[in-house]
Amino acid sequence: MSLFGLIYSQAAAQINLVPNPSFEEYDSCPNYISEFFVQKWVSANGATPDYFNSCSAGEVNVPLNIFGLQNAARGNGYVGFFSNDSGKTSLNYREYVQCKLLRPLTAKKKYFVRFYVSLAESTGQACDQIGAFFSKDQISSTWVEEFNFVPQVVSSKGKIISQRNEWVEIKGDFIANGDEEYLTIGVFQSREIINTIGVESLSDGQPYYYLDDVCVYEGLCNSIVLPTAFSPNNDNVNDFYYPLLSDESINLKNFAIYNRWGEIVHNSPLSPWNGEFRNIPQAQDTYTYFIYADLPLPDILTETISCKQVGTFVLVR
Repeated sequence: MSLFGLIYSQAAAQINLVPNPSFEEYDSCPNYISEFFVQKWVSANGATPDYFNSCSAGEVNVPLNIFGLQNAARGNGYVGFFSNDSGKTSLNYREYVQCKLLRPLTAKKKYFVRFYVSLAESTGQACDQIGAFFSKDQISSTWVEEFNFVPQVVSSKGKIISQRNEWVEIKGDFIANGDEEYLTIGVFQSREIINTIGVESLSDGQPYYYLDDVCVYEGLCNSIVLPTAFSPNNDNVNDFYYPLLSDESINLKNFAIYNRWGEIVHNSPLSPWNGEFRNIPQAQDTYTYFIYADLPLPDILTETISCKQVGTFVLVR
């Protein structure tokens, strides 16, 4: 088995640290808004996020409900929350959903985070900077205003999420401080920082988003590692530089190598580098590799994440 395969097999033992990640488990079927019967998830403040499921025959049905029409990204259920009020009221009403992770995060480990949102059809506004905040202690409030925290993973500033007919992926990775055990999702920035625009709708209400399919994995993207050196001297030992993929479901989309002057000396995801550029053997030196690949999620092999990795290695003569 290749080094890449060994590393990936270790990563494959990982699980999603988010309990009830697609909101399929519930205490009872909801019939009205504000009935948040989702197991393992709570409202983080005094506001009232909503639970939608196809089991309901009322205003919180899936796909058709009081806020619009949307199928679940996964399964039969999802939740919904008001993100911010764009300064139209003095209340500054915010909704947040929160869960306790299956285990605390480990210090200095890299974690990959992904979740999907979709703007509800009934809302007349859309915003940016929807984020995921990880904390050691549970954050909570009996009031309904914003939490003044900095989320570790957040959608891009200035990129308004206004898609209604599709689910928008928000993803990123971060290095844990250690012992973070709670995940809270919503909009954390102040009114002055959040960008909000009006969108065509029957209502002029504040942005309202559906949320589904939340995942947190340890070290998936960081697991793409290549050897630190190779010696292309035609002795049939370590003559080529390339990740030998033992899992055919891994899709290596880009594999490029640069010399110290930034020239691309190899650029092919389908072939290894033999240490030559334009048929000329390259000098002993330090080179930089860039890898971009799609990896299957450990516990949902039909789903993939896109990972990129940059590193250096030495060509030895």
